[in-house]
Amino acid sequence: MARVAFPKPEAQTDDYRRLLKGRPPLNLYRMLPRTGVLAQHFLAMGEAIRTRLSLAADLREIAIVRVGVRTGADYEVHHHSVLARKAGVSMTSLAAASTSDPGDALNGHEALVVRYVDALVDEVRADDALFAELDRALGTDVVAELTMVIGFYLLVSRFLTNFDIAIEDDLRHEEWV
Repeated sequence: MARVAFPKPEAQTDDYRRLLKGRPPLNLYRMLPRTGVLAQHFLAMGEAIRTRLSLAADLREIAIVRVGVRTGADYEVHHHSVLARKAGVSMTSLAAASTSDPGDALNGHEALVVRYVDALVDEVRADDALFAELDRALGTDVVAELTMVIGFYLLVSRFLTNFDIAIEDDLRHEEWV
């Protein structure tokens, strides 16, 4: 149960309702109107992250799952594990990214992304060696995108956990991915 009541549907602006068209009925989307004008910008940023980046979808989803794991946002891990599988992340890689110590189960780029997420969660700033290694592997612009993805999903995870937003009981993922 959420920490506070979901706002009534009439609290949604017309612009927000328009942005929800074609999206799954997520509890996150039900709570977002509490953020006022930020709700529609939040949706726009999330949509850009999911559809318009140079960052490969599998690495994006590994990063998002890892952020969820590291912040205790089970809701995020639940939904993005499904999206990770759709993006081609193997069960082995997904399981490794979901543990406290992934060991050697991840491929080179996946391991770098997980290390980068961990650095940003733990230290805020990655050390020079990790940053340089990631920059050589993915390129500066993709590292910039990855950094924004991690930051956005840190925000998402903190919103989810602080409002105790629960995973939907009756949502079938195959209907929306």
